[in-house]
Amino acid sequence: MDQAPRIDVNCLWGHWPFRHIPRDSFADLRRRHLACGIHTGYIASLNSIFYADPLEGEAELYTQIRGSGYWQIQTIDPLHQAGQDIQIGLERFQIAGVRIYPGYHGFGLLDPAVAALLAILEKRRLPLLLPLRMEDERLDHLIRPRPVDLDELGDFLKANTNRTIVLLSVRLAEIEQLKPVIRSGRRICVDTSGLKDQLFSVEKAVAAIGAEHVLYGSLSPLYSLQSTVLSVEQATLTPAEKQAIWSGNAMDLMALPPR
Repeated sequence: MDQAPRIDVNCLWGHWPFRHIPRDSFADLRRRHLACGIHTGYIASLNSIFYADPLEGEAELYTQIRGSGYWQIQTIDPLHQAGQDIQIGLERFQIAGVRIYPGYHGFGLLDPAVAALLAILEKRRLPLLLPLRMEDERLDHLIRPRPVDLDELGDFLKANTNRTIVLLSVRLAEIEQLKPVIRSGRRICVDTSGLKDQLFSVEKAVAAIGAEHVLYGSLSPLYSLQSTVLSVEQATLTPAEKQAIWSGNAMDLMALPPR
């Protein structure tokens, strides 16, 4: 195992209502992380996606992780009092970023409410984490979230090349399509959780957009933590590239509020 510190920018806690997730407690996640050399992460609440009041899910998550060294990523619906909720998130939960779910919450990335949210995040120096999917679309049979339109996403990124935006669970073909705009924004990145659809996907992603645009993320417990760890451990990359992916980029791009 290489000696670079490791940060998981895409881990989750809570209840996933569509299938059983074994060993889904925060203690289970932390145990798996430590076994893989990961000592902290940016964690979001699954409950907050589906609660009528996402702040209830945020309060539950904060109770679980308080004092653990993990950083809370707040789920926000831009169409519903985003500014007020972020203020509460900062004051009560010391949030380190925001996640939005256009597919589940029914808004477009070019909606004025999203632009207003980005202005708040810029003022607060908070990153935006944007999942393109939560799991394999073939499992979406009870609720079918609207797929993120890549042309719309490309226009959104072009309009925000100076923002810190992390695309989560993005696939290699999507990276190839978006690579000009990803490369044009130093603070636009992808995580590794979606790089499962081809052999040598991590290496191909690095070749397409550069290691400086890739962060380690697992989407655990929805995805297998071990498989995402191995995809980076076994990748044919330089030690510097692996260090950047494991933690260097996250520490550089995702400014942390003081505890």
